[in-house]
Amino acid sequence: MLINCSLFTATLPTSHRRAIIRPRIKQPGLDPSDPSSYRPISNLSFISKLVERAVHRQLSNYVESNSLLPVVQSGFRRLHSTETAVLKVCNDIIVALDSGFISALLLLDFSSAFDCVDHSILLKVLELQFGIMTSALLWIANFLTNRSHSVRLGTNTSKHFNILFGVPQGSILGPLLFILYTSNIVHIASKHGILIHLYGDDTQLYIKLSAKDIDNAKSRLITCFTDIQTWCASMHLKLNASKTELIWFNRHRTPTSDLLHTVLDLGPASSIKPLDVVRDLGVLLDNTLSMKNQISSITKSCFFHIRRIRQLKKGLK
Repeated sequence: MLINCSLFTATLPTSHRRAIIRPRIKQPGLDPSDPSSYRPISNLSFISKLVERAVHRQLSNYVESNSLLPVVQSGFRRLHSTETAVLKVCNDIIVALDSGFISALLLLDFSSAFDCVDHSILLKVLELQFGIMTSALLWIANFLTNRSHSVRLGTNTSKHFNILFGVPQGSILGPLLFILYTSNIVHIASKHGILIHLYGDDTQLYIKLSAKDIDNAKSRLITCFTDIQTWCASMHLKLNASKTELIWFNRHRTPTSDLLHTVLDLGPASSIKPLDVVRDLGVLLDNTLSMKNQISSITKSCFFHIRRIRQLKKGLK
């Protein structure tokens, strides 16, 4: 009855649009004194999550049944995961390498992507691109506006701050709204003949090329990157060139190996230098796709946990 009342009136009470943020460190080893080392996870009320779940189910069924989401978006969808995203990209690159081509992979980095979503632009995208109107659009507008949050660390809590932009990380509906907001990025890549795969805000651009075609491929990657930067500015998103990673794949040790160190020059003040190993959605990929670094990382992790179990052995007797 509560959920139906919220949907019928297209409102969510203000008390259920108030979040408590408990900062979580992104990964071990980061500087705990640096605010950028933390992920701002929003803790929302139980009732609001119930209502969100009902809306998420209806919205997700609508976009999936009408095939409105890009096929290459693997984030926050049924039967999709980081595994399916990495497998798709790796398979395409392996097929290209087996055919004698070189491949380039560009891993784009967005700064605080979820926090930069412009509510007015999102509502226009939902209405004009996805056909979400009337009471459904009014409910989403009410869900996004007049939100507030406070930060809690230990026993200390900050005062409440109003949220003017972004979708809450930690909500059920927020990630789905984000991938709808950014779905047009696929058309930019396809316009330049570059393959793309998405997982939420993790964007992977990749291309296959011959040794003779490397200059043309570089030009297409740079032009595509520049167009995506322009599109991001229009969507109030920030593409971070300094954290964007590039890797060239070539299995065969031929004279073209020197080309694998080719830099993408984005302008007088910015360039992307290639790496020998990159981390793509948690998987370490090297420039020959031997997977040695990934196997070594998993082996190291397994031995660490085995040693931990051994330390607990005496206490389990």
